[in-house]
Amino acid sequence: MKRIGTVSVFIATALVSACTADKHPEQESRAVLPAKTADPAAASAPPKLVETYTTHISEKDKFDNNGKRLTSAKEIVLQDRKNFYDFNLRDPNDRPDKFFSSKPNRWGETTPVHDWRMGSGVEYEVQKGNPNLKVQVYDNGHINVKIEGD
Repeated sequence: MKRIGTVSVFIATALVSACTADKHPEQESRAVLPAKTADPAAASAPPKLVETYTTHISEKDKFDNNGKRLTSAKEIVLQDRKNFYDFNLRDPNDRPDKFFSSKPNRWGETTPVHDWRMGSGVEYEVQKGNPNLKVQVYDNGHINVKIEGD
């Protein structure tokens, strides 16, 4: 009889342990989640401007290293930076910058940081004309391109 009582106590202890382990599952999930729950105020903070530079888009910026004509405004602006830093092909209005001075940023080897923003008029001018541009790089990955003076 003592033996049956010991088994009963053992089973009862196991049941109590199992029941109390499931009693607070949210505590367990909190421990598993990474600490990436950022401060909501920081997440809603406005993006910070980290770089502004001006540049001139010339015909040489509209062709890649192999002589292929570039069609998108983004490609042309990036080629302008490659020409400036990698090939020393500079226009008089081209200015240095800190962001694209990094080769991975010029050649798109970084994480998809680049979220290009330019109006259709700007895109057209970059593709068809030879404008002077103002380029602004923000810490959230946005890159704004405007016609200088706008």
